[in-house]
Amino acid sequence: MRTRHFKGVVVCLLMFVLPVEAYTLLDFPSPQSVRAGSYKKWVLDQASPPILSMSYAIQSDFLGGLAGAQTAVTNALTSWDQANTTLRFAAAGYQPVVNSKANWAAGGHAYEGPGAAAGGTGIGANIDIMSRPSGFTFTDIFNRTVTLSSTSLAMTVPISLSNNLLSVDVYLNSSFNWSTTGGHYDVQTVVLHELGHALGLDHPDQAAARGAANYNPWTHLAGAPVTRTVVMDSGYYPDGINRMLTNDEIGGLTFLYP
Repeated sequence: MRTRHFKGVVVCLLMFVLPVEAYTLLDFPSPQSVRAGSYKKWVLDQASPPILSMSYAIQSDFLGGLAGAQTAVTNALTSWDQANTTLRFAAAGYQPVVNSKANWAAGGHAYEGPGAAAGGTGIGANIDIMSRPSGFTFTDIFNRTVTLSSTSLAMTVPISLSNNLLSVDVYLNSSFNWSTTGGHYDVQTVVLHELGHALGLDHPDQAAARGAANYNPWTHLAGAPVTRTVVMDSGYYPDGINRMLTNDEIGGLTFLYP
């Protein structure tokens, strides 16, 4: 989930520094859990080499039909696709469906299906990308109340069983003023971030406070320091667009889907 953060005026001294890189995993598993292999990710297809085939669906009137919004989403998907040879994204031929308890019950717990296009059974694609206003709420299959708050640009709602991700909803808050042409708030920047959650990554700047660790994207060893300039940072900074994945995110993907 991304919250609104604003930077103050600072005096900047330019100096040469080595890049500081780190990633953390979805829902902040402890280092002990990670060592035991207990963390959330998608299950690879049984193929050689292994492939992660992911379907996605974008709401037809996403962000009220904002010009370029759907292209911004597909650009973000392409960035993650190209960052790891294991990933394969394909558009589903039906509309996304909210991962609510009611929809799961109606769909007989089917993970996806074209019946969703007509409001029938199924719960949409692997990753469903939608827009909703502040205050949007529903009850998920675990009886948790999910609410899109007025201070959140977006939220990602994963459904997982035994640490295996099954279906993920991504919601952008339509109550904000969105842009696809370089203004605030930038659709591609935020969707790129939320897709990181959908694939199994979380906010490195919050890991320590949640009892988790940050991992070096090269060695995958715990204890790496964190920088606030990565795509998966918890804040949206209005001083620039962030549409390019860094070594942090690519390293995290490599760990999850080698």
